[in-house]
Amino acid sequence: MRTMVLLRTEGARTASGPGAAAPSGIEAFDASLTRAGVLLASLGPGRDGDVARVRIGGGRATVRHGEATTADDDLAGLWLWQVRSIDEAIAWATRYPAGPAEQFEFEIRPVADRSADLDDVRVSLQED
Repeated sequence: MRTMVLLRTEGARTASGPGAAAPSGIEAFDASLTRAGVLLASLGPGRDGDVARVRIGGGRATVRHGEATTADDDLAGLWLWQVRSIDEAIAWATRYPAGPAEQFEFEIRPVADRSADLDDVRVSLQED
């Protein structure tokens, strides 16, 4: 099963990434995921800190630009993992190299493949 794994941090992030986690530890974690055939993608927020938030409701869209330093911005990373079960994903998450003063939360969700839906839309558009 494919899972989307969101990494959320509690507290401030530094310019080098989430919390004070050593980049070498994170790279080693990603490398172990890769060697095990689990890691499909590894993404993190850009370093420039610029964020655009688009809120849609009531038939309108509201756009807000700003820094990614607000208290409600706790997203530190996103992975796509191929695992046998949610329990396997949980086991991998518990191996994340967090330091003693760091607090992270992993949100693990199964991913639905919507590629077939997109193919249907493409075919429909070509027929028009």
